[in-house]
Amino acid sequence: MLVPSFASIAEHNIDFEVNFNPDVSVNAPNQAPSPLSALNNIVCNISNQITVPVSSAYAAMSMFIPVLAGVAVDGVSILNVNSLNQVDPFYPSGNFTPEGADQCLSHPTGMGEYHYHIASGCMVNPPSGNVDGCTPMIGCANNVANYSLQTFSSYKNLTVIGIAKDGHVIYGPYLSSGAQVTSGFDICNGMFYDSIGNYAYFATTTYPYITGCFGPGNKESYETLISTDRWPIRINNININVTQPKFIPDCFALVVRYVLLQYSDDYVEEEIERNLQSPGNIRRIQYRFSRRINDFRFIVKDLREYIATLKLGRISIGSSYCTVPPFLAGNRLQYCTRCWCLGHIRNKFEFEYTRCHICLCNLVDGEAHECSSIARCA
Repeated sequence: MLVPSFASIAEHNIDFEVNFNPDVSVNAPNQAPSPLSALNNIVCNISNQITVPVSSAYAAMSMFIPVLAGVAVDGVSILNVNSLNQVDPFYPSGNFTPEGADQCLSHPTGMGEYHYHIASGCMVNPPSGNVDGCTPMIGCANNVANYSLQTFSSYKNLTVIGIAKDGHVIYGPYLSSGAQVTSGFDICNGMFYDSIGNYAYFATTTYPYITGCFGPGNKESYETLISTDRWPIRINNININVTQPKFIPDCFALVVRYVLLQYSDDYVEEEIERNLQSPGNIRRIQYRFSRRINDFRFIVKDLREYIATLKLGRISIGSSYCTVPPFLAGNRLQYCTRCWCLGHIRNKFEFEYTRCHICLCNLVDGEAHECSSIARCA
């Protein structure tokens, strides 16, 4: 464990059990590899063996504990989501330069501490020998987030990739069903993922990638982020820049139902703003068919007002009382319109021919296609 040289050491009890490698009875000792090739041989060689010394000594390092978010199953540290400049390390805001990484999407600190900021297939399948740097040829230099997902192409199931400092398990980017995790996670990048109520963090292709905080996160935590501007500018003598969320999630959204067609969109917006103090993003829900009434979706930034509006259950629009239920986000199904398979879109199409959307027969250029009209499932 890395602690400041001036820090005191105290026992810290955590209620969880880690048994990733039951055949290993001891932990690897501290190492100080030099040059970089020696570091690669230790952390990237799955067959590497080290003799554990009879006695060990406390090693003081000038790295603060808060930057450690967890440990991957390959033994490499997972640091917090931000870079040293307190921005996204791969897609930084402002004039900061993106940080480089190797093909395992990891890199060392200035003190030689090898670590991850984003999930990598190397966590569960460490390579042998040296690891080359990212180049445009293999894609990781062009789009780090997409390349991270590609490294899990052989692990499209619920795969443990690490454990967070708070004791929660960290999984890869896929659920046990094989579906990619693209929604449902909270502000900390975690979610309750099974019927029992287990909570874990999941790797994603969007910031914060692995863990954004120690969850479970809730509406109260998110409300604090979006409703206050009183943030420190320095922590432990380090300049920081707090990046607030740029959108309000659907869990803060409500719907005004059964609004009469005689009321224009602008009038309904004025009525909602007259009834509530913190509404925003008010817009009419578009349906594919004609209706005799309209529904309007809007968000409420103040959690207390959100709860109070739900309890009241209605607001006045003109001379009518309209019901106000919570907004329920629709399920998003990803499918390809060339092969009609689930799990990818048309720009990821890998077959030679486009297929008929009914019978799934190949559509060959220059050949007439006679559909059997028998629907088949892709």
